[in-house]
Amino acid sequence: MKYVSTLSKISFCTFFVILFQIGNSYASCNAVDLRSSTIAPVRSQFFKDENGALHESQACQSFAAANLVGQVAGVAISAEDIYFNSMFIEGKGYGELTGDEFAIDHVFFDGGGDSDEVIKSTTSKGFCRKQQMDDYILANGSDKQPLDFLYLKSFTNKFTILDLVNETDLACKNRIQLNNITATREDMNVPPNSSVDRLKKARIDRVDNLLDKGKMIAYAHNGHIVTIVGRNESCEYIIQDSIPQDRWELNKTFSRIKFKDGIQQIHFENGFQFWSKDALLDNMVSIAFIAR
Repeated sequence: MKYVSTLSKISFCTFFVILFQIGNSYASCNAVDLRSSTIAPVRSQFFKDENGALHESQACQSFAAANLVGQVAGVAISAEDIYFNSMFIEGKGYGELTGDEFAIDHVFFDGGGDSDEVIKSTTSKGFCRKQQMDDYILANGSDKQPLDFLYLKSFTNKFTILDLVNETDLACKNRIQLNNITATREDMNVPPNSSVDRLKKARIDRVDNLLDKGKMIAYAHNGHIVTIVGRNESCEYIIQDSIPQDRWELNKTFSRIKFKDGIQQIHFENGFQFWSKDALLDNMVSIAFIAR
């Protein structure tokens, strides 16, 4: 009876506040912000051809890979170097490339694979510091972005794929060796006859666990790969994308996922995207990270 009488003294408003706090415990998260780590500034996977026309490369996985490697190496890494070298190494390994093909007909418009794959294929060669690539371009009298510079040089000089790889080697002296890193990918598709709610919780718990350990994550969605670089107190996930906002907005697939049931799920701030938990879960295909 004493327990009952104690409860009776709790006002309705107090009881309501308790219920509200319990029901909304998911509405706040411990903030994790890895943007101060050694990721390169936001750069675009688009490039301009000899006529100034804009094209999109398929280098998204390499930009995400450069972020993951850079965090481990302690220095910003060249995504373009990973892109060209991984394509040549993987293409040669599958017998699809000899190196004698014209670069502008192949590597600038091709691509594919996941971030873990391009990391694995280039680890033995070593990784190029972003600053080295930038300094090399400046030394050649240009202030262009690396993709622009390398495309125009390939076009002007009729570079083969091997010529292009050799060009990156001229820029990338004393490559960083990280032979003990392990890049891992985990597929996040929904298995048949599975509990969707349980799987979603497992997915987000995995992402949160990696962020809490201070690890950046390559996140695959809708045929594209970006980098999760943090989570704010509102449980939004901070995304670095190699597709700039203006081009992102023009993509019908990406524009479609921006809203759900009339509610905005993705917004932009200072070059970064902020995704709701629902948006992250609804579009997740796989994640990759460095397990070292």
